[in-house]
Amino acid sequence: MREGRGRTGSVQLMAEPGAVIILPSIVNDVCDYFYEEEDLLEAIEKFLGEVKDDFEPFFEEKADGGEPEFDLRFSEHFEEYKKIVEGAITAFVEERGYTLNTFYNELAAKVGDRSDISTGTNVATAISSITTFEAFMSMMEDFVVNEMNPIICPPLLDGETNELVFS
Repeated sequence: MREGRGRTGSVQLMAEPGAVIILPSIVNDVCDYFYEEEDLLEAIEKFLGEVKDDFEPFFEEKADGGEPEFDLRFSEHFEEYKKIVEGAITAFVEERGYTLNTFYNELAAKVGDRSDISTGTNVATAISSITTFEAFMSMMEDFVVNEMNPIICPPLLDGETNELVFS
C-alpha cells in the first residue's frame, strides 16, 4: 500500500467473508489533482493562449453591444479543450494503476455524499462544470477580455449544515 497519502478516504472491497481490504481512493486522488496540482491548469492556460486570437473579434463585438454569432472554430476549440481535460484525467488515473472503469465506478458510488470535498458529487460537478461549452466560453472571455488565468475552485463548505455548497 502507498504511504504519504493526503486523504483518508478509501474504498472497501470484500475479499472473502469477514475480510475487508482498504484501498486508496482514486476519486480522492483525482480531487487532489484537480484542485492542488498545476499541471492541468498549465495545460489549459497554454491551450487558451494558442487559440486566444480566434476569440478576440467575437468578444470585442460583444463588448461593443453587438450580438456576434459563434464561429465554428469555437466548437472545434472546445472539443480540443475537452480532450486536454479528459486526457489529463485519464493519464492521471492510469498512471496510478487504475482503469477509467474503476474511477467511474468509485465516482458513481460516491455521488450523493455531500460531506467531504473529495466526494463523487464534488468531483463530478467540477469536471462537468469545466467541460460544458458555456463554461468554456466563459473561461475564454475571462482569459481574453479580463486577462484572467483559468482556475478550478472547489465548492464551499456550509458552516451550519456541514454540507458542500455548489454554485
